[in-house]
Amino acid sequence: MCDKSRKILILGGTGLARQAAARLRNQGHEVIYSLAGITTNPRLPADVRIHRGGFGGARGLAEWLRRERADCLLDATHPFATTIQANAAAAAKMADVPRLRLAHEPWRPGREDRWIAAESIAHAATMMPQGAHAFAALGSKGLAALRPRPDLRLFARVMTPPHFSPPPRWRIIREGPRGCVARELALLRASRAQWLICRNSGAPSGLPLLRAARTLRLPVLMVARPQNEDDGLTRDLEGLARAVQKPA
Repeated sequence: MCDKSRKILILGGTGLARQAAARLRNQGHEVIYSLAGITTNPRLPADVRIHRGGFGGARGLAEWLRRERADCLLDATHPFATTIQANAAAAAKMADVPRLRLAHEPWRPGREDRWIAAESIAHAATMMPQGAHAFAALGSKGLAALRPRPDLRLFARVMTPPHFSPPPRWRIIREGPRGCVARELALLRASRAQWLICRNSGAPSGLPLLRAARTLRLPVLMVARPQNEDDGLTRDLEGLARAVQKPA
């Protein structure tokens, strides 16, 4: 895709994106890391140029790629960031710039897991009985799809607050994954969770929560990734390192 010592724009906001920025910078590439998310005080990669804010849709991104004479576009956004991914694909085509996509492998259930596949968060919302106790790890935007279920005794963990007033039975806490199974177990028990709702991001940081749910034998409503998410996908940093060294 990209030769050595080329200019690469990374659409970031994930841990994998930060790792990619460091890897590509160490290979000698000029890296620009774009952050257009809503997370407060996000973690940023070191020693790379940071672009904050959006580009103005696909056309604005294409204009930026042309103006900056970027040689490659790496989309390492969250697997469910479908709008950004669509804009990236369209912009790369308009600007005639090679595009790569980087994401973790989806999680796979083990024999002792009780996963229930859901096509969307809205679909998952229909599967829980009236008044169920549920724990949601969906992000603030994802919670909006659960608004038709004010009956739920919902315990939700988010990094940024939702842009709506939660129903009275919902409790919102602002924190990230707790990093170990024991701490996630304590949280699930404290919330009296009967269900876990999450999106299949594949991120290692989400595994302790899934293992805690397995220990408690909780049913997990696992929201599947969008069907077009695998377009042009690279699954690991080694594959990315090889791809960017190929000639355009």
